[in-house]
Amino acid sequence: MQAQTRTIPQKVPTKFEFEKKVNLSEGRITCIAVTIDNKLLLCNNETKQISLMTETGQHLQSCTVAAGRVWRIALIPGTDDAVITLPDNRFIQFFNITRFTLGRQVPANVSPYGVAVVKDNVIVGSSNRKVVFIERVSGKCLKTLKVGRGQILSIFPVVDDKDELLYCCEHDGGTIVICLKFDGTRIFSHPVCLALDSKGNSYATAVRTNNLHRLSSDAQVDDILLKGSDGLDQPLAVAFNRNFEKLYISNGGKDISVLIFNCK
Repeated sequence: MQAQTRTIPQKVPTKFEFEKKVNLSEGRITCIAVTIDNKLLLCNNETKQISLMTETGQHLQSCTVAAGRVWRIALIPGTDDAVITLPDNRFIQFFNITRFTLGRQVPANVSPYGVAVVKDNVIVGSSNRKVVFIERVSGKCLKTLKVGRGQILSIFPVVDDKDELLYCCEHDGGTIVICLKFDGTRIFSHPVCLALDSKGNSYATAVRTNNLHRLSSDAQVDDILLKGSDGLDQPLAVAFNRNFEKLYISNGGKDISVLIFNCK
């Protein structure tokens, strides 16, 4: 179940066909991460658990995080490890996705929410508009960027030959998607959590309107692809599988569930 760099196809989904709803007995799924073999890692911040599911929604195992509420998880490419954020405890913690066991804790000096791993850096979004770069091995804080005005709930990196970009979801009453360079230079911000397709389009869940929006690479609203009538109920986490054939959305309203769609 090692996390590796994936080969990205060039197809952009044009519609999503409902496949299945996986009902959950309790909690709230704040993050969905997909392993190299298309298993799902789910963070439930109310039950304080990390769960593993198959790509079709079959539960495999769970691990309770005794230290506190877990918000997000990011895979470390080329390893069997991941990093989770624990905002109430102000630290990040390593997690082995093969043994499904917790590892060492690293102080973040902020209340960490969003997290991403790029090369040797763990990049953390905080509750007070900061993005912190932490050296993965030593745990040393390398730099801090001030971004926006609210909580940085999720971070998605895009690194290629041309750019090193961060897409940050900030919550401050409403939700803003902010794109910036690693040096803090802002590229754009747009009101609307998100996933990225192979062309750099953002797919953002709008909790209040129960919609899934697609934004183009320059942050313009391209389309509303899914709505409440498609089963969305206060949608939170959103993720594609490794080959962009499936889309996963967690519901945080009265209907606590994970929706699975086929990409067409």
